[in-house]
Amino acid sequence: MADEDGAVAAVNVEEVQRLVTELRDSSYSRRQAATKSLLALPESSRVVLSDLRAAAPRETSERLNEILACLYERWFQQRLQRLSALPADSSRGEVADLPDALRLEQHLAADTAGTPDAPGSLPSDLLDTGIESTEPRSVLLHLLRAESEVFAASIYQPGRLPELLEHRSAKLALNCNGRADQPFPTASALALMLVASRAELRLLRKTSSNVSRPLEDPRFDQLLQSGRNRGVLRSIVSEWIRRPGISADRPLIFAIRHRLSAGRDVAVRVLQSEGRGPQVYFACMCLAALGSSQDIALLESRLQSTQVIWPPRGAVANDGAVDSRLQVQTRDAALAALVHLRQIPPASVGLKLTPSRDELYRIDTVGAISDEIREARIGEYRAKTANP
Repeated sequence: MADEDGAVAAVNVEEVQRLVTELRDSSYSRRQAATKSLLALPESSRVVLSDLRAAAPRETSERLNEILACLYERWFQQRLQRLSALPADSSRGEVADLPDALRLEQHLAADTAGTPDAPGSLPSDLLDTGIESTEPRSVLLHLLRAESEVFAASIYQPGRLPELLEHRSAKLALNCNGRADQPFPTASALALMLVASRAELRLLRKTSSNVSRPLEDPRFDQLLQSGRNRGVLRSIVSEWIRRPGISADRPLIFAIRHRLSAGRDVAVRVLQSEGRGPQVYFACMCLAALGSSQDIALLESRLQSTQVIWPPRGAVANDGAVDSRLQVQTRDAALAALVHLRQIPPASVGLKLTPSRDELYRIDTVGAISDEIREARIGEYRAKTANP
């Protein structure tokens, strides 16, 4: 571990033990002096302090927890200072024990094209909240600073991460309000997606939903289309939506809208697990939107599924313009996707599909009012695709 100057500081174990012992001294001044000295310790004392905390009496252990919380923040900020002073092509171990930062560097390195500003690119002070550079080290530092408490916990207190992610993602969700007169919290959104993407990390309660909230914010859409760092955004979002166990609806709609290839992984997972509800529809439409012809066999295997995926149970499809008998079954969605992938004119199989930005086709134009109509459509499709 390194001190403020980057050199590894030696630890006087006996001195640290003495200071910890003095935390329970009867003299207030000695306790305060011990606390002050402990708060000045370098990061190389981390293991010693952790061991002493584990063996200390309850009151001393609680006081050490408070001291360590302050030390973790200071040590992490010192890492950031050293990292910012290093050459752009060197991290010199400052993030070597921070897997999320190493993964971020990989995302940044993958964006070697740099996604140069396209005509009409959004100014960083409007939406990128200070990420003014496409230089990888600058973006790395900005994300680390935006969620420093989360990244620090990744190093020093990994057991805190689930609860901390729940708290930070709730704050992020509140800021995903779509207001064009306010900047979008880009750095926090990307940092939380990056950390929460870890498959082995247990996410609490609403964390998954909160982390996905940026996918519904039109400002985030703009950033992916014309922001300075859109390549990095696409890469990190793709890793997030691939995470097993998250609710698939928002990621699939987002993948359709932005033609993210990661959507295929989500869509295939939904269909292979025989998911339920509208996510099945979005999965079929995502495969179609991405031109995923390698999944034609998977979609055709769903032409027998009579599971109702829309309208939701208890809801009525009739909004004044839609026949109240209309339902969308899994086989309806699979057929619409297959027609799109095989470039078959929809009308030739009895479909009148209305295009949609978020769903490829409007869901109420995919269904049918009777099984007879469905079977006739599927029959027409099979006739057109039968081998000669």
